Amino acid sequence: MALAFQTDAEIIADTVGKRDPSFQSVDARALSRHLSEMRKLAAGTSRDRFLLAAMKLMALAGNAHSRLIPNAAISVLPLRIVALGEGWQITQGQVTGALAGIGDLTMPEIEKRLAPYLAGPASRRRVIGGAMLAWPPTLTAIGAFQGDVCVYELKDRHETKQQLTVSSTQLAPAPKFYPPPEQGFRVPETDPHTPIDAGTAGFLQIRLRSFSDADDPDLDRKVERAADLVFAQRAGVFIDCRGNPGGSFLRALPLLEALKSDWLGSRCAVLVDKFTFSAAIVFVALLSYHLKDRVRVFGEPMGDDLEFWAEGGTINLPQSGAQLRYSDGYHDWYGGDPHWRAPQELARYMVPAGEIEITSGAFHANGPRGAAVDWLRGRGS
Repeated sequence: MALAFQTDAEIIADTVGKRDPSFQSVDARALSRHLSEMRKLAAGTSRDRFLLAAMKLMALAGNAHSRLIPNAAISVLPLRIVALGEGWQITQGQVTGALAGIGDLTMPEIEKRLAPYLAGPASRRRVIGGAMLAWPPTLTAIGAFQGDVCVYELKDRHETKQQLTVSSTQLAPAPKFYPPPEQGFRVPETDPHTPIDAGTAGFLQIRLRSFSDADDPDLDRKVERAADLVFAQRAGVFIDCRGNPGGSFLRALPLLEALKSDWLGSRCAVLVDKFTFSAAIVFVALLSYHLKDRVRVFGEPMGDDLEFWAEGGTINLPQSGAQLRYSDGYHDWYGGDPHWRAPQELARYMVPAGEIEITSGAFHANGPRGAAVDWLRGRGS
């Protein structure tokens, strides 16, 4: 009789050993120890414990792309928890507030304990951590709760505290609340931003929510229309890349080319956040490099560095139902890939964008978007 998750475990082991070169930099002893722990739990009956071990293993590479995605395989408390700004927003039905802690733990302590299970830099860990905060096995593993109920500490905008108590038996399929990819909306699959606005604000507004057909089936038409509008513009251009999880940056090249060659304006503001990821980061790097001082980036640190692993693919694990994301292509948009490690089909586009300065707009009354609009209109520094 086959072990419960043995097939999944061997697929993961083969991936970190042969398929994904980002694991070549991982300490061999640490890798061996985590592989052994995962294989041990694969022999048991707990899918949750096996998935948590696999998540810790995949996080070793420090690579935001290569990770175990449990969403399709798990059930969570009926909560929507998402990292917004420097805090966390939590919603259950009509109850909404800032998440201050869970059980006896504060959020900074919870983030610290959760870090070994999550892949990538700190900004990326906050993106993919929301579902973990509603998944009882994770909360048990990090010591956030024990027993039959979970107590969330909330604060409203007046700093008034209240408790939200949820029974650990009230579970729902995770994708209902956490559909991958995570884009940071308070309500999943809701995008309140205008796709393209050609002039009511006094400048061209372009919303790019994804570079993938799966998330934006109208992508090519939208990019083509935006490029046509850029050609006719002398005013500023505002590009909103918040929540853009990536896809193929090649799909956005017509817009980039229009801004490089045909645009007669002098100011392009780009809005990003921690949910701006992968190909969207590449698009911002290309804008920064080619438009130089005509572009300014506003918001918060993006979901990855300018040097990162990507490409690869996604494997649906047959026994657990989780997804395994692996990488096999290296990107260097900071130095322009001086070591020639990028895939050949991408190398021709790679440029040394260097450090991208991001204006936080934290002290502006309307946040980074308000700061960006003021800059486009020639107000502020």
